[in-house]
Amino acid sequence: MTTRPGGAIGSRPLPFFWLVDCSGSMSLSGKMQAVNDSIRKVLPEMLAVASENPAVEVFTRVLQFSHGAAWCAPWASLKDFAFSDLNAAPLATGSAAADIVFLVDTSGSMANEIEVVKRKCVEFADCITRVGADVHLGLVGFDIGGHAGESHGHYSVHS
Repeated sequence: MTTRPGGAIGSRPLPFFWLVDCSGSMSLSGKMQAVNDSIRKVLPEMLAVASENPAVEVFTRVLQFSHGAAWCAPWASLKDFAFSDLNAAPLATGSAAADIVFLVDTSGSMANEIEVVKRKCVEFADCITRVGADVHLGLVGFDIGGHAGESHGHYSVHS
């Protein structure tokens, strides 16, 4: 047995914080579920590494933030830590949270691209309204005019 300078290694606490974005945008495209799944999957790996290092005791806690910050559970040793799924805040409702305006060059130089640009604007508008985002959308075409009167489900194009 070798003697360590300064004696044996003492036990040390190692705090580990999970800082989790729980804002409304995390409710889209399965982002919040991906965070929850990732935390659940990594915990056994953390326990395995911690068990190989008996001189360190890992303590953990989850801090969620959105329109403020809040601790989700008391401090716990990693071996006693019980994770509960986190939920994203609802997307904002009421007055529009954002105004988005597409400014589109409709001049002759856009002849080869204009159909794709129009299609992508419509796809974006369909997607953002389908998920319930609280926005006002606008489109301004310049040079050869707009596309007044077209309707696409949740929105209409106005001159």
